[in-house]
Amino acid sequence: MMTPVWQFWFNWVVQLAIAIGTLGAVIVALFGHWLRSHVAPPQLKLSLSDARGVRTPTTLIAPDGTTRQTESRWYHVRVENQRRWSPATQVQVYLLRIEEPDASGQYKLTWVGEIPIKWRDQEVHALSRTIGYAADCDLCSVVKEKWIEIHPLIPLIAIRAQRRGECHMILTLQARSIETDSSLLRVKIDWNGEWAEDSQEMARRMVVEIVT
Repeated sequence: MMTPVWQFWFNWVVQLAIAIGTLGAVIVALFGHWLRSHVAPPQLKLSLSDARGVRTPTTLIAPDGTTRQTESRWYHVRVENQRRWSPATQVQVYLLRIEEPDASGQYKLTWVGEIPIKWRDQEVHALSRTIGYAADCDLCSVVKEKWIEIHPLIPLIAIRAQRRGECHMILTLQARSIETDSSLLRVKIDWNGEWAEDSQEMARRMVVEIVT
C-alpha cells in the first residue's frame, strides 16, 4: 500500500503526463504542418517513369471534324516525395528550358521560361496536387506516322509543341511545391521520325534518357 506521500507524487506524475500529452496533441494539431515543413520538409524527386513509354490508343480529329483511331506512345516524368509522411502541397512540374542542336550538333537554348506540364490523365486531376505517393506527368508522346509532341499545360506559340519527323531536344524540368523544390532534371529526347509496333524496336527509334 502506498503511503500518502507516494500517493501524492504518483498522482502528480500521472497528471503531469496527461497534461504533457494533451499539450503535445494541441501543438501537433495547430503547428504540425509548420513543424514538418521546417524541421523535416518534404523531399521532391523527379525521374523517368518508363524510358520505353506506354503504348496508348489515340483518337485523331481531322479539320472537317471526322475522327479515326490510331496508336501512340506516351513518356512520363515521375514526381515522388521521399518523405511521404511530410506531404508536399500544391505540387506542379515545370518546363524551364528547351535545348536543340544547331547545324554543328551543339545543343543551344531555344526557349527559357516557366510553364507547368500536364499531369497524367490531367482531365481527372486538379492543376496542382499534394504529393505523398508518387504521381506522373506527361513528358511527350509520339503518334503513329504523325508527330512527336510535348505537353505544356498552357499552349505557347514560342514552344513548337508538335514536331514532325526527326527530332532531338533536351528538356529541363523541376517539381515545385509550397514547401520545397526538387533538383533540376534534364531529359534528352531523340526520335528518328519512325514508328515501330514492337516496344524494343521503338526503343531504338525513340530514346528518352536523363542527362547531366
